[in-house]
Amino acid sequence: MTGADGYQVQRDGTAVGYPTSVSYTDTGLQSGTEYTYLVAAVTSGNATGTESAPVKGTTSGKPPPPPPIAPPTGLAVSATTNTSITVTWDAETGAKSYNVYADGSTTGVAATAPTYTQTGLQPETKHTYQVRTLARACMHA
Repeated sequence: MTGADGYQVQRDGTAVGYPTSVSYTDTGLQSGTEYTYLVAAVTSGNATGTESAPVKGTTSGKPPPPPPIAPPTGLAVSATTNTSITVTWDAETGAKSYNVYADGSTTGVAATAPTYTQTGLQPETKHTYQVRTLARACMHA
């Protein structure tokens, strides 16, 4: 832009710098993350020129781990018979499956829906249930 006194650098749609030269180093970024940049010339009167075509860049290193998945909430008994109990819970965003525990031991079930029915129980017996959310094999809440 004729008469440009500097430049506006945008990262992912947000202005992050105003260099006066044609070079800019962006800092404080997440490793292993892709960013999109645009640049526009700026005059001393704060007039901004046309934005450049977007350019993408990825920082080196491994990306940050995903945010932890919350443990399931709303665990409740939704149905019973003489020999079975059905428990349900609120589905959690990001959950791939749920490990269900009955009376402190795993049931061996990786439920993909927020419900589990335990059958073959003795009539008039009490049981406790716990559910863990799984995002993938190594992450649980």
